[in-house]
Amino acid sequence: MNQELDSSLLDPKHLEEILGSFSKATGLRLEAVDHKGKTFYIPGNLARNKYCCYIRKDLQAERKCQDSYKRASIEASKFIY
Repeated sequence: MNQELDSSLLDPKHLEEILGSFSKATGLRLEAVDHKGKTFYIPGNLARNKYCCYIRKDLQAERKCQDSYKRASIEASKFIY
């Protein structure tokens, strides 16, 4: 099932609560991404870590990050339905 999530339909308070709680419980930093792997929300509006910021300065590396997020989102969505 290939469904796209419209990020404009998400309530920021609800998204903050879900992602923030998961991040606190696991110690993992999270970013909400769209179906193309582009980040549209980071809990607490925290900045990315220094390594991620450094890597994303390069356009090709930025695309690889987005592709990784895209693949991870597709795999994660398989467990929802």
